[in-house]
Amino acid sequence: MAESIVCYFHELYEMNMLLLNKAQQEQWDRFTKLAECYVIKMQDLPEKLDMEELSHEEKERIKMILIQIMDNGTEISRILKVKLNNLTQKMSSLSQGARFSQFYSVQ
Repeated sequence: MAESIVCYFHELYEMNMLLLNKAQQEQWDRFTKLAECYVIKMQDLPEKLDMEELSHEEKERIKMILIQIMDNGTEISRILKVKLNNLTQKMSSLSQGARFSQFYSVQ
């Protein structure tokens, strides 16, 4: 049972790494599909936890995996913020262009 918990965390880490990879490559369609599966797997996490069964070594392995997942989450957030800022600027430019176009068509 303890090994299956460690494997579960390792699977979460692998999914997290794939999410980071898709974000870095700006493969947003694949990112969103994978993110949905990742969230579902994370929601199942409380059912999997019985930390009392784990040895100290297994707890340390899980701790290291969680640190890596959190680091990746920080990087994913940074990438998403950059993309959101970029999209916001583009939307603002489009909106401004539409106003100018409307202004010139009125004259």
